[in-house]
Amino acid sequence: MNFAVGSIAMQLGSFLQETGVSPRKQVLLGALIYAPSIYLAQYQETLSMFMLVYAVVGGIGFGIIYFLPIDCAWSHFPPSKRPLITGLMLCCFSLNALATTLYTTSVINPENEPPTIAYKRGESLEMYYAPDSK
Repeated sequence: MNFAVGSIAMQLGSFLQETGVSPRKQVLLGALIYAPSIYLAQYQETLSMFMLVYAVVGGIGFGIIYFLPIDCAWSHFPPSKRPLITGLMLCCFSLNALATTLYTTSVINPENEPPTIAYKRGESLEMYYAPDSK
């Protein structure tokens, strides 16, 4: 959901670029929204509040800054190289997400404990960790 909201918020980032907001100010604005949302998400006690803080608020901050590195890279290369540069940068974004996920999982759940709470939702069975899990 974070990326869904981020995709919508990318339009806000594009609008800020078109209105003349400098990249430095745009990164600062996005970081001031995104970073606190990640920090505050850990204190939420319900799934709905967690999703609001992490996915919606964090997604807005993420969307504001997502396109800036690509746009800055485009300004340093000729137009014929834009597809290559875009592909390389998006590949690096994806590899970062993969590495961060592996690292975060090893920090949060180092002993690979299975989830303990099961909810039946329609045809699917969803598994969650108990609040008192280590």
